[in-house]
Amino acid sequence: MSRVFNPVYSSLTDGEDITLCRILEAVGSISNSYSNGTPLSVVSSSGLNALAVKASSGYVCNMIVSNMVSSARFILLYNKATTPTPGTDTPVYVIGVNANQTVSIPLGNNPLVFTSGIGLSMATSAAGSGNLSANDVVLNLTFA
Repeated sequence: MSRVFNPVYSSLTDGEDITLCRILEAVGSISNSYSNGTPLSVVSSSGLNALAVKASSGYVCNMIVSNMVSSARFILLYNKATTPTPGTDTPVYVIGVNANQTVSIPLGNNPLVFTSGIGLSMATSAAGSGNLSANDVVLNLTFA
């Protein structure tokens, strides 16, 4: 004899019943809300590699940064709709990557929020100064 399994979540506060399927559907939509972002891949060139990623509000959902050289490199992220001016504009996030390391930053449902726009630069110092050489850093990120 088989039984019908009908999982139900009952909220005592509002008297509503929500099936497990509805709960899983809601959780699935939350976890996938940032998964369809736009990928961006940048290989450093000589200089500070300033770039306007998105000219309106947005999110950085995931990042993978590879430092290909024997000294630290820094990724600076700016809340700015236009190309940032390193050393003048103030970054909202600074990500340091040690020599010859790869850093993965899976932000998932907690993306970095930018209300004006998303800008970035790459430098040899956390202050945003110091030009990179070509191929020092490989940056992959997803933004929405």
